[in-house]
Amino acid sequence: MSVSGQYWYVSAYIGIYVLVPYLNKMIEAMDKGNYRKFLTVILIMTEILPLIRNHSFMTGDTLFSLIPIYFIGGYLRKYSSDFDEKKEKIRNHFCTSNIINGGVNFSD
Repeated sequence: MSVSGQYWYVSAYIGIYVLVPYLNKMIEAMDKGNYRKFLTVILIMTEILPLIRNHSFMTGDTLFSLIPIYFIGGYLRKYSSDFDEKKEKIRNHFCTSNIINGGVNFSD
């Protein structure tokens, strides 16, 4: 489902909008282990295999390009409590690196 040209995102967005109830049912039905396996398979199919084969069926301008992104967002939403500690560490590293980088740039 793709409309070529500058409005491809509109058709892809409408397609996602129609599929959201079904995608959400899939997300709700999967436990954490199965969801991780599912994401791994999707990411291998959409990102790794095209790199290896130098061919992409995911051109970035179709409904099927948005579905993996939706599933990743669903995982982050469903298991957000798993990321609280990690988010804090990332935030601390980010702030520290910005302070150090700012100091280095300021001293130049």
